[in-house]
Amino acid sequence: MLNMFEHQAPMADAFQLQAGPNPIQDLSLCSNTSVSESACELYAFDGNIYRRVECFSVIGQETSAPKMTKTQCSQDPKGD
Repeated sequence: MLNMFEHQAPMADAFQLQAGPNPIQDLSLCSNTSVSESACELYAFDGNIYRRVECFSVIGQETSAPKMTKTQCSQDPKGD
């Protein structure tokens, strides 16, 4: 099996592909942490694998203007 992530592939409830500097697009993954909040991570493809480059929290997805806040990324899993 091919893993295209730096560590263990993350779990997600939603994803979005975004234009990036490489032909392979950047990837946003979000996981619900409560009814109205999600933890999201942005991964950029470096030519070999996806590397996490940014983390943020989204509050109020059910509204027309959800609030996005940059957060500190948690420790990467070791993928043992």
